[in-house]
Amino acid sequence: MKTVNAAKDEPSAAVMEITQGGAHVSIDALGIAATCRNSMIETGKLRPGKLVHRRIPLDDAGDVLASMDSFATVGVTVIDRY
Repeated sequence: MKTVNAAKDEPSAAVMEITQGGAHVSIDALGIAATCRNSMIETGKLRPGKLVHRRIPLDDAGDVLASMDSFATVGVTVIDRY
């Protein structure tokens, strides 16, 4: 396992070197915009938009959460209106 410290190295170049050409999957577990930009999304290898099933306003979030116990949701629901 390798660690990339973005404070010391340029992340994309470090990943390319470590993997000898690039990673197949990149996971952002931090929620930091810079981490997302440096992921493989930029290369088109990972298209998270395909996981989004629907977009809802914040007012509908309670109903969606309540329906999750009956497995009525599919994919990812994104709140895009506040």
